[in-house]
Amino acid sequence: MRNRGSRSQTIQETRPPPEDRTEAKKLRRTRFGCCLWLLVAVIAIYVAIPFLVRYSSRIQSALIYVNFIKIPLFRNISNPAEFGLQKTRQFVLFHDDGCEVTVWQILPNTYWSSDNLSSTEDYIKTFSDGAPIVLYLHGNTGTRATPHRVETYKYLAGEKGYHVITFDYRGYGDSLCYPSETGMMEDARLVWKWIQQHAPGSKLYTWGHSLGSAAATYLAKELCQSGPHQPSGLVLDAPFTNIIDAAANHPFAIPFRPIMPLFKYFVLESFPERFESSERLKHISCPIMILHGHKDTIIPFHLGQKMYSIALESRKANPKLGNVSFIDCGESAHKTNYQSPHIGPALDTLIK
Repeated sequence: MRNRGSRSQTIQETRPPPEDRTEAKKLRRTRFGCCLWLLVAVIAIYVAIPFLVRYSSRIQSALIYVNFIKIPLFRNISNPAEFGLQKTRQFVLFHDDGCEVTVWQILPNTYWSSDNLSSTEDYIKTFSDGAPIVLYLHGNTGTRATPHRVETYKYLAGEKGYHVITFDYRGYGDSLCYPSETGMMEDARLVWKWIQQHAPGSKLYTWGHSLGSAAATYLAKELCQSGPHQPSGLVLDAPFTNIIDAAANHPFAIPFRPIMPLFKYFVLESFPERFESSERLKHISCPIMILHGHKDTIIPFHLGQKMYSIALESRKANPKLGNVSFIDCGESAHKTNYQSPHIGPALDTLIK
């Protein structure tokens, strides 16, 4: 009996007081309430995002161009030397509507030790040396001075010995006005015209990276259809077929992949700017080279392959058109295809 009493007494002593049990219940209810409100908030945001994107042209524009992120931060992008670019000059081109485009002219490595380049005329005269000229059209986010772009210029001008012309589209960097699909295309055409005026007879190539591949494809199509001054070649670096495919495969869209058909229909197809590169590619007659890496998480490898297939198919009816090649950049990521060991030999077959 004593043992039973002892056990009973021990059990009673380990039970929390009634007020403690009440506090524990309140704590559990509070936690449950917080989790419930958090779940409601997540669901509300999940539902709200498609509506905000669909019905706000400003949000659509921000998602496409991301020009509000000025990379590099707190740097003077008007001074190319600050980024290690040898023999580079900056100038501005003007549209009739008042929009401005800021341009860099980067000379080949053969001029980097020269002391005879002090004027605009000196720089323009270098075009007569016969070296290829590459018009580089960058992608979204940042500026012409974003680090991976600067490293690409150094590779093209330094290792390959090309003249490189690059610029910021309207709304990027210190170029004025707001970005748009039409505006990007007009900016590319403006810079191309400037090159033709100052380097007549030179071999001109267009290189478009990411979103810039859409501008490069547009420019090449227009030039191939309008007359004899078509590009000597087109390089598409991490390209996409159209903005719907690009957005559907972007990391931003990962939460919506379980409902992707609905997300495409309700949100992505509402975008008025489509960047239909795959359609424009069918009308390009100059040689085309497509670069893509397997570790590209922004624009997946299969979209580059799809562009390659479309370009090949479009040439079946006319085998006399320029060659199409696809360069598998291996483990390269979205911004590092220029580092692939396969790039150099491939460029030697296209850019001469």
